[in-house]
Amino acid sequence: MNKTISSTDAEAYYTSGNAKDALGDYNGAIRDFSRAITINSNYVDAYVDRGIAKALLKDIEGALQDFNKAVKIDPNFARAYYNRGDSKVAVEDYYGAIEDFSRAITINPNYVGAYYNRGTAKSKIGELNGAIEDYGEAIRIDPDYFNAYINRGVAKVALEDYNSAIEDFNRAIAIDSSEAEAYYNRGVALHYINAYSEAIQDYNMAISLHNDFAEAFYSRGITKYFLGDDQGTYSDWKEALRLGHKVASYAIEKYFSGKK
Repeated sequence: MNKTISSTDAEAYYTSGNAKDALGDYNGAIRDFSRAITINSNYVDAYVDRGIAKALLKDIEGALQDFNKAVKIDPNFARAYYNRGDSKVAVEDYYGAIEDFSRAITINPNYVGAYYNRGTAKSKIGELNGAIEDYGEAIRIDPDYFNAYINRGVAKVALEDYNSAIEDFNRAIAIDSSEAEAYYNRGVALHYINAYSEAIQDYNMAISLHNDFAEAFYSRGITKYFLGDDQGTYSDWKEALRLGHKVASYAIEKYFSGKK
């Protein structure tokens, strides 16, 4: 007599898949999610989590197929739209990603990650004001969202709203003072308002936290140039070049050819 496979077996495979996923065994997770789906072809969570595992293995096409199946089974599953949006960002389909993040937000108006990721996608297509609004919504939901402050500040710098950007970077630093990125970006904004000494202090802090931060060396060199510190500029640009900065070689050739 054949044993009937019960729905609880699908749950067991799904649970096992999540455990393997947490351990970084994405191939093993995919196998278990697939077994769960074989038992229960409408197991929407298994499709989504299999899609996430595939995305982590850079199988974006396979991930999109799983997310498509999930939203077909449950058109109101916000997590499926959110993750499909992430995969669309990975293939630079920013408009499609924005549509998916928007659908996730319509279903769940407090989906903080969807606001944040939609803001990132909008930034990629130059919709900076829309991005700032989305980062603001993410911050409204989660007032300690470090990356939302950073990205909103970066968007404000691009719009030349430097003082407001500095406020965002200040807030990010208050949340986490160990992240070099916050000091670096505040340094950039300070440079643009001619606060060169303060900018250098921030670049120094960024480099102390992340000693191979090529962009910080390069930007500090620019600020030193504005202060007339040619030797400091040259030294920083040489270090940026050593660390692989793509523009440093051009800058050294342009400003220091024949001088060193």
